[in-house]
Amino acid sequence: MQGLTETNALAAMQQYENLVAESIQVLAPRAADFELATSCIKHFSAKLRAGDALNRAISSNHGVKTFYTLDRGILAAAMLLKVPASPGIKS
Repeated sequence: MQGLTETNALAAMQQYENLVAESIQVLAPRAADFELATSCIKHFSAKLRAGDALNRAISSNHGVKTFYTLDRGILAAAMLLKVPASPGIKS
């Protein structure tokens, strides 16, 4: 298997940077996010990891209606917590 040429790698990196700049919003956690994450973690049957709970809390507190993830554990936890979640891929 052969890797990318330097030119192709640089082009791919530029495309990624453009995608991030155009469509990804970075949100810093606030106190309310940590509080919601803590309440999610207390549902031990959901088996949420701290980082996943914080990610879910930040998105929820910023008005995200559906949480998209390919992580099956997070999808299962979302069902238990009654949080709209989807893998985003139609089969």
